[in-house]
Amino acid sequence: MSALAACQTNAPTRDDYRGYGSGSSFGYDDPAEAAANSQDPPAASRTSASDNWRPGTQHLSLGGSFVDDQVEGDGSDPGDDIETLDVQAAYGVLISERFEVNGQATYHELDIGEDDVNRVGLLAGLRYHFVVPTEESGVGVYAEAKGGLLSVDAPTGDETEFAYGASGGTFWFPWGLAAGMAINLAIDWLATDTIDRVGASLALAYYW
Repeated sequence: MSALAACQTNAPTRDDYRGYGSGSSFGYDDPAEAAANSQDPPAASRTSASDNWRPGTQHLSLGGSFVDDQVEGDGSDPGDDIETLDVQAAYGVLISERFEVNGQATYHELDIGEDDVNRVGLLAGLRYHFVVPTEESGVGVYAEAKGGLLSVDAPTGDETEFAYGASGGTFWFPWGLAAGMAINLAIDWLATDTIDRVGASLALAYYW
């Protein structure tokens, strides 16, 4: 056997290098396989809920709205000022990734000229999150149903009524989920035997 033939016989084969260079193209039979394994994780894993969003996550929120207008003619003297103030505070706890239970306190003040109507309510709600916040978007969308008691202080007398309602909204974590602070925009409906009210609110919420 010639020296050249001996060198060819003892030359290392492709199989001799298999297993080396894990994580690079040298560890794969096919360059296409190496490229596929170096890609980012599937989109489904990148868009899952944040680690901060899990059963037991709590939040506190405070918000409201204010409207100053004039009466056009509804039994009051035209030209009277009408002011509406709404304040809402809430505490909630996630019982799953989608469902949250919460308690709410509301204060509603309606001033028409010399007449004032004040309403204070305590409500319990069940919220469902259609969209949960992720590390990428930090945006959530929800709807909820609620019920409780509403105490009304009006010129015609004081009374306490059963109240029920619903709301829907969206919230956004502008500084990331780790910061905990979110901005909440919502549409709220509340009704009793004597009132039927729809309003919009802006709130700040803190999640931990």
